[in-house]
Amino acid sequence: MTLPLNKRIVLEWGGVPFLGHSFPFRCLFSPAGCRASVDAEGKGPSPAWLGEGIGEESGGFLFLWPSGRKFSERFDMAVAGLIVGLGNPGKQYESTRHNMGFLFVDELLREARNVSSMSGDKFRCELWKASLPGSPDQWLIAKPQTFMNLSGECVQPLAAWHRLLPENILIVHDELDIAPGRMKFKKGGGNAGHNGLKSITQRLGTPDFYRLRLGIGRSPHGSEDTVNWVLGRLT
Repeated sequence: MTLPLNKRIVLEWGGVPFLGHSFPFRCLFSPAGCRASVDAEGKGPSPAWLGEGIGEESGGFLFLWPSGRKFSERFDMAVAGLIVGLGNPGKQYESTRHNMGFLFVDELLREARNVSSMSGDKFRCELWKASLPGSPDQWLIAKPQTFMNLSGECVQPLAAWHRLLPENILIVHDELDIAPGRMKFKKGGGNAGHNGLKSITQRLGTPDFYRLRLGIGRSPHGSEDTVNWVLGRLT
């Protein structure tokens, strides 16, 4: 499509505006579902916001400027998926069994490459983008700051903003039914009484996301001691 020159062009996907500029250009390629609108009075961000492109690609935009230089902006932010470590924020919860997801993220970030901190305020989380060991892809890595029982209030908006499906989400959490020092990986299933998983399932509308279950075992004092056990510090 050819857009009017010298107007503000706002491109939207899924009803969310994500690109606006105030200079002449022509949109050569757009995915299904994209809508362009024109605002003669608005002002867009700096052209420097765009990075050097490599040509047409599925799920992106290619723009041709009058100079002939090509630029590309991917609406999926060029991330392979989202890794979320569950836990509770605050000093009193540091290094507790229920914060195994947070501890996992800390170790993952130490091993990852090209780690960059991002603003996660609108999603109520600490947020990073990084390349994982052995993979060239970039991933979003998050620690929700909502407290465990409201984890879905972080995960669902964050995934929706970055156009990520449940199958592109990995939740890392503590698991009572697995012995300490062991872990299991699975997709979907029940929540086994884990309120963080329950919240995420409710907000996503499906249990079909991936889970990495980190074993903490059960209290030797029985089920009556479960709360003290999960909120107790690792020894």
